[in-house]
Amino acid sequence: MKCDGIGLSVSPWIGNALMLVFPRRGPAARRVDELSRGESPLWLRLLLTAGLRIGTSTPHADPAGDYAQKLFDLTSRWGRQFLSILRAKSRALVGGEVSGKGAKTVTVKEVLLSRKADVFLSYTSNAGNYPAESFRTLQIPTDENVDARYGMLLMTSRAAPLSRWLESQEALRLMAEAGFRA
Repeated sequence: MKCDGIGLSVSPWIGNALMLVFPRRGPAARRVDELSRGESPLWLRLLLTAGLRIGTSTPHADPAGDYAQKLFDLTSRWGRQFLSILRAKSRALVGGEVSGKGAKTVTVKEVLLSRKADVFLSYTSNAGNYPAESFRTLQIPTDENVDARYGMLLMTSRAAPLSRWLESQEALRLMAEAGFRA
């Protein structure tokens, strides 16, 4: 791939996607167990549940927020109204600007445990951050999900050994174990 004079080369590397995460003891967990088969996917029916609060990262400040909005866009294939419903129900709760004395970044776990949201759209690579005894995750199938692609820019020849290792089967296996896609 072309790198326009910045570094030596650019190559595609790994990918990521979104999933739903929610507390084991909460309205989303109760609802997902009650939902029956329908024309739209389970993850979408869960998000459309009346009264269920959806948390996302902040669009334009955190790429995960932009991917959440893109996922909402994709729901129009099941119903035109779903995009506006999901945007109205969702709140950007992490990944935004943090300012002021003593201000700190809020985590998805804190958002869910403090009940500011019932379900959160998170990267699949974050699944390990949510202990199974406290949280459940719901995967969104690849053909219904966004495709977050990450590339690698080789800046100098000194980094070539690292670049080769990052593209090796071993490194890609480790990334897959961490929830990324090769």
